[in-house]
Amino acid sequence: MQNSAQSMPKSGKKGNFWMFFIPSLIGLFLFMAPISYDGGLTIPVAVLAKALQAAVGDFIVPLVTAIIAVMAAASILTRIFKPAFITDNEFLNGLFNPTPMWLAVRVIGGIAVLMTYFQVGPEAIWEENTGGLVLEGLLPTLFAVFIFAGLLLPLLLNFGLLELFGALLSKIMRQCLTFQVVVLSTVWLLG
Repeated sequence: MQNSAQSMPKSGKKGNFWMFFIPSLIGLFLFMAPISYDGGLTIPVAVLAKALQAAVGDFIVPLVTAIIAVMAAASILTRIFKPAFITDNEFLNGLFNPTPMWLAVRVIGGIAVLMTYFQVGPEAIWEENTGGLVLEGLLPTLFAVFIFAGLLLPLLLNFGLLELFGALLSKIMRQCLTFQVVVLSTVWLLG
């Protein structure tokens, strides 16, 4: 039996290289290249996230609130009624039918975000330094960043760049980790 790499035509080898190189280069640029923006240094994904936040504007807080509340309600309804179109679909079942622990987290989060958005219930939940800070300060940024990270992170992870760096750095990392194990063992034994 021949080695598949040896039997592959040269154009296939070049195609594989470009299939690795181009997406990885784009991923490196988007997530690691420092660019000048608004008088400071940042990465292109952050610029895209800020552009999305600016485009959506004041609508982003109600959008995030609606997404969280709808996911909590849909998870409860799925748990109670077990609709076949959700339970028979692996993706939808994983999305709307979480474990009891995660269902509790979703429901508590949905209630907390609705209380914060409508400013009802105990003030400790919705005031500007607790729930208000999370809903109006943190979640819009996370929403914008995670949209682009979720869509673009595969450029770094799925085309071989991670494996390449893993192979190149394995000797160095093995020595570093071995040293750490020795240090931790010594500290544990000697107190």
